[in-house]
Amino acid sequence: MLFSVIVPIYKSEAFLRECVDSILAQTFRDFELILVDDGSPDGCPDICDEYEKTDKRVVVIHKDNGGVTSARKAGANAARGEYIVCVDSDDTVSPEYLHMFNDALKAHDADAVCCGTVKFYRDTTVMKPVKARSGFFTRADLEREIFPRLIENAYADSFTSNVCAKAVRREIFVKVQNGIDDRIKIGEDSVCIRSCIFMAQSMFVIDGCLYNYRTNPQSAIMSAKPRNWDEAKLIGNSYKRFIDLSQFDFEAQFCRNITHKFFNICLSHLGGNEPYKMVRKEIKRQLKDDFYRQCIKQAKYYCRQGKFMVFALKHKFVWLIKKYARSRRSGR
Repeated sequence: MLFSVIVPIYKSEAFLRECVDSILAQTFRDFELILVDDGSPDGCPDICDEYEKTDKRVVVIHKDNGGVTSARKAGANAARGEYIVCVDSDDTVSPEYLHMFNDALKAHDADAVCCGTVKFYRDTTVMKPVKARSGFFTRADLEREIFPRLIENAYADSFTSNVCAKAVRREIFVKVQNGIDDRIKIGEDSVCIRSCIFMAQSMFVIDGCLYNYRTNPQSAIMSAKPRNWDEAKLIGNSYKRFIDLSQFDFEAQFCRNITHKFFNICLSHLGGNEPYKMVRKEIKRQLKDDFYRQCIKQAKYYCRQGKFMVFALKHKFVWLIKKYARSRRSGR
């Protein structure tokens, strides 16, 4: 079996059938579909069981709710395919999605395959190709062309952060996914895929957008809910398990990425309904943490956005971050 397609499922009843149908309609059929019901309280568990009864390619895992990281772990540890493909339960894929992946792997036997996405917003559709040339990458190619922005370069640019629209050799994916902290709710994608690419010896980029990404306002990343203050630290510790920061300029990239994530955590609190004085006090307390303090100190950017983040955090100008949060909400 070539592919194991893993779909973590939680409160996606409105979109689940469309997602599963798009996978089962693939023109390439050598795959299993692992539906991981992450304790979803709606009709998703019954929908999963219905598909398992009607299609022998479908495998269903029911588990207690633990978040998308733990759901992907459950799916990955049960997978039998040579490559693991992740699909979110509110997204769909083109009919030739796995066929194109298969063609690339037959030609090059790469450790990972990537394709672009189509993002559906309320009023528009945007094509998002992979930010890299199409074709085959050797390890030397990866080190030369991808590693300089694998985590985050000095222009706040990075390699793709989405674990979807990829196929990764199972041995690599399982090792990485099992090493990611279950408490990470936002950013687990970037840790997983960038760590997998670091461990890969080769990669192939498909020139096409085959994955249909739905911008769901109910998803974790779109939610205005304040994020965990330790989130960036958890992400950093997970990165360190797989990426040797002493190689290339990964230490500098790491510090920029943690600084960027911590800044976004601050925005999530300043943009919510929490009293400003309490949030300001907590941000200043967090900025005393040695881990965050050292990352901010070492973060060097060439772009205006990056310089602003470092300046505001380094000088503890919470009022300035709040002003930025307000301007972003108003669209200015």
